[in-house]
Amino acid sequence: MVKTEAKPKVIAVLSGGAGAGKSVIVASLAASLSARKPNLRTAIIELDTSLRCLDVILGTQIGESLELHALTDKSELSGLCAKKLTEDDEAHNAYDYVVIDTASSGKFSQLGDVLDVAESADALILVTTPDDDSVRQCAALSDLLYVRGHGAKQRLVINKADTKAEPPPDLDAVTDAVGIPLLGVLPTDSSLKLCTDKGIELPAGSLVANELKAIAARLHGEYVPLIISQKK
Repeated sequence: MVKTEAKPKVIAVLSGGAGAGKSVIVASLAASLSARKPNLRTAIIELDTSLRCLDVILGTQIGESLELHALTDKSELSGLCAKKLTEDDEAHNAYDYVVIDTASSGKFSQLGDVLDVAESADALILVTTPDDDSVRQCAALSDLLYVRGHGAKQRLVINKADTKAEPPPDLDAVTDAVGIPLLGVLPTDSSLKLCTDKGIELPAGSLVANELKAIAARLHGEYVPLIISQKK
């Protein structure tokens, strides 16, 4: 495997508990990052070895240093499963991006692993749904990361925002409750999980696909307006 001259951008995706859609976002975001430019190399690393699901989401197996099928014609997406990630790992010198699917921090036995990942990551994406329990869990994790000195790395993604609900979710209230900058809002869309289950790209022009591309751009400091407004 060819080494890159610079270290990859390491992005860790975290959630306070199960059900936020963290792993689906990992797979979809990694594909969006790979598609930004030709010949980009992106690795997905799944750290929850006790409850693996990315192999199911991607419709293939993830093993140690096992190459996955490419999700785009011009870029490469690879995956591996590990208990920890260190700077000696192959992913640290062979890829442009490393997207880490962390273990759920709701499992106390795995909380230490989550905090270890936060140390080495360049960006921390915390995922929550508008559900009150999910928001509380996400806020608690964010507070802990702040205490550990990782406040500036944190960004929030609100997933499963049902904008057709009555009343619609108060996205401002969710953002305020967690207390970190908003990176993106993904609407409720059955095609997101369906496409990741089958390892195929999202429908071109869909709200979810466009917002995932926007999130990838925002991670690089580009200004892209929110597709779903926080304002009611």
